[in-house]
Amino acid sequence: MSASTDTIGDFLTSVRNGSQANKAVISVQWSRLREGVARILSESGYIAGYRKAERDGLPVLEVSLKYVAGVPAITSIERVSTPGRRVYAGYTTVPKVIGGMGVSILTTSRGVMTDAEARRQKVGGELLAKVADLTEKKEAGALHGTIRAIIRNMVEGVATGYSKTLLIEGVGFKAILKGNKLDLALGYSHPINYEIPAGVSVVVTDGTKLLISGPDRHMVGQVASTIKLYKPVEPYKGKGVRVEGEYVRRKEGKKTA
Repeated sequence: MSASTDTIGDFLTSVRNGSQANKAVISVQWSRLREGVARILSESGYIAGYRKAERDGLPVLEVSLKYVAGVPAITSIERVSTPGRRVYAGYTTVPKVIGGMGVSILTTSRGVMTDAEARRQKVGGELLAKVADLTEKKEAGALHGTIRAIIRNMVEGVATGYSKTLLIEGVGFKAILKGNKLDLALGYSHPINYEIPAGVSVVVTDGTKLLISGPDRHMVGQVASTIKLYKPVEPYKGKGVRVEGEYVRRKEGKKTA
């Protein structure tokens, strides 16, 4: 019985072991597929370079490993498809490595390419390996969702904008808009003068309804929160400033005998 040889698996293992041993260059038997994988690693910045050479009359592939501040540029390299278990993926189902911060390597009818290139060319193939730098995985993973949400909010803010409506309740409670300043009468001995920040607009209706709008979700929420804190709604008579639709738990007042 002949055992099948996993040439790509052996190549990836040599790269991993060489990096862990802090070697500058490793040499493996050359093959067109191995050279294609090395090209992807080089273009993606995971190795310093590669070249085809000859040793004892046989072609070899020399790979120059890369280190950043003494740390290997490749800290995670995973074989996916193996001779005993082939894994294929269409261009719409090619997995992203750490949300796109790593690289999936495929062999397709158009050659060896990354998952991003496969999506652009709309071609699928055999999923050879996944490569990533996990030295900052924890921090990068935590920031990835935050940055995505911030960018989404920025796009949505420019396209449709954000708004919040405040309601003022109470006898004599009202708001008057004077240019970019808001005069608030909220039951204190003096009016409250609030300067509206740039990028946010406020529309006052009937003196008791404030529509706060702008492209910056954080700023709109901050303005609404600041105004609301000047006079939070008290639970007995419901006097104060609240967001439209906000539920305020009411309490029963003292009863007289």
